Amino acid sequence: MRFETGLLLGGGLFLIGFLGCAWVVWDWISSGFGPLQEVRAVLFWSMWLFLGIQVTFSSFFLSMLGISRGTYIGDYDLK
Repeated sequence: MRFETGLLLGGGLFLIGFLGCAWVVWDWISSGFGPLQEVRAVLFWSMWLFLGIQVTFSSFFLSMLGISRGTYIGDYDLK
């Protein structure tokens, strides 16, 4: 998996989770800030939001593992 693919997948999952959480908040605001009845929806959409963050950071970490040893900055062969 490439870094760009992980960024797109993570960004998409984050966006889906963010929009779902925004929908729950909008519904809660429109009900007059009463008791929050949709705790399961908050947990569901938050899971997608945090999963998107996790995929993004994991793809960054895995792309760093794929860098070859010869491309490190400051890795000089002192003689």
